[in-house]
Amino acid sequence: MVPEPENTDEQVTIGGPRLAPEVGEGTLYVGPPEDPDRYELLGGGTRGGEGRTWRANYQGGLKRPLVEAVKMLFPPAGRSGEWPSPSDLRRWHDNAALLRHLAQPHVVQLHDIFGGDFPHTKGSSSNVQSVAYLTMEWVEGPTLAEHLHDQPVTSASLAERLQYVHDIATAVASLHSSTRSSGNPVLHRDLTPANCIVHADRGIVLIDISTMRLVDDGFDPLGRHTPAYTAPEVLRAPHAPRLPSSDLYAVGAVTVFILTGRPPETILESELTELLEEAGSREPRAAVRHLLRLLDPEPDLRPSDILTWSRTLRSLASSRSRQRSVLVPAAAVVAAGLAITTAAYAMNQDQDPPKNLGAAKAATNTTLGPVRDASKGISPHDFFSTSGRIITPVTKQKVRDCEYATGTAAPLPPGQTLIVTQHNRNESDDMRYLQVTYDYKKPEKLTTWRTANYFNDQAVGQDLVLELIELPLTSALESADANHGYDLGSALAGQGKVIAAVTVTHVKEHNPRYPCPGPGSAP
Repeated sequence: MVPEPENTDEQVTIGGPRLAPEVGEGTLYVGPPEDPDRYELLGGGTRGGEGRTWRANYQGGLKRPLVEAVKMLFPPAGRSGEWPSPSDLRRWHDNAALLRHLAQPHVVQLHDIFGGDFPHTKGSSSNVQSVAYLTMEWVEGPTLAEHLHDQPVTSASLAERLQYVHDIATAVASLHSSTRSSGNPVLHRDLTPANCIVHADRGIVLIDISTMRLVDDGFDPLGRHTPAYTAPEVLRAPHAPRLPSSDLYAVGAVTVFILTGRPPETILESELTELLEEAGSREPRAAVRHLLRLLDPEPDLRPSDILTWSRTLRSLASSRSRQRSVLVPAAAVVAAGLAITTAAYAMNQDQDPPKNLGAAKAATNTTLGPVRDASKGISPHDFFSTSGRIITPVTKQKVRDCEYATGTAAPLPPGQTLIVTQHNRNESDDMRYLQVTYDYKKPEKLTTWRTANYFNDQAVGQDLVLELIELPLTSALESADANHGYDLGSALAGQGKVIAAVTVTHVKEHNPRYPCPGPGSAP
């Protein structure tokens, strides 16, 4: 029989596959019926919840073999009829096309899909389609489960661990992006430390993509999942259609593992906070509270912008020494979710007693419970008024091609000023467009401020975030004067911090005041 998984610390994906029959000694091969010995399997492979993966050689007519990863998917228990079915093969071919289209370096590439016989010695195949095979690029490196097992974060590894989190967030954001996928967003559906390879050049690479399905796919007959990294709503109904929020929950659970080296259900919130304190994090308590927002048992309360969530976590959790020398990037502090107030929100709450992060299993056997009392109805937005506000436009307002933004701010420290940037939430990039405020050269006047905002035709129907940013006056003078206020918003945002934000929708409507004359509209 196929041996049990080598890594017993992480519960493998469940979903009911059956094991392959025993095979004889000697080099084994697999391939489609028309070429059953196409891939030479190297070694014994690695058993997972759905099948077994080998490092393999493909040679064909080439002079030298190409190294591939070959994954054999076992037929699910109770599955009747043809395996793999035409619909199974179609879904995997679609996934391969999507992954080629995304060209995301943090996600493994899927090369070939076929049905074939179980592994066999050369020339001995019965040319039947007993199992499904996926061939992928071979990604060299240990899994996160192997690399970080029982290795908690330290001051020396903090930056590297936070980069791992950001790599995963980047991969998931790409998979979920309707823009990047040309309207075909997909879910990974089984994100675990064992499904993340640590590559020397690419950082984290997500593997085990056989569970991927389109976001709008319906009933899932297999319902595969790994309990310790699975959202409560999926544990309750593993076969039901899933939402992106379930993948985001898994990102949060894997992040706990990345920082602690242990499954999330075994970790105390206080223990995680203490680890970050010892590692020298700038705001360890706020960082933990922000991390655990992804693990809220209510899917709608989890942050939806995973890249902004990741940047904010890195800002709050990075080392104090690093923060003294590098200003916090605004994009890492907040975007659509106004995440800068998450820290303010967390630090203004009463200290909760230490809780086990797996204590919320209760009736649903879920992992990880809520970190805050959502029933109080307190929004992080409530804390903006202590430092700055955008009065107009308001969130969800429909804005025309030219709109003026107004607001208030607390007296600024010496040498600081205010700018406003625009960020398109419908785009996958982080580009921010700059509009300087009236009197930005006279910060003492900015307790009440105003700026002109131009929204171009390419953003009609899309959601844009206006961010009020505090930053050094010298930076604003150099960039705004040299570039007339219209570009370098991203660079400037990286030199300051966001103190308020609203999300608006651009509509195709001309404003009589166009072209939005303002302090940055002319030399």
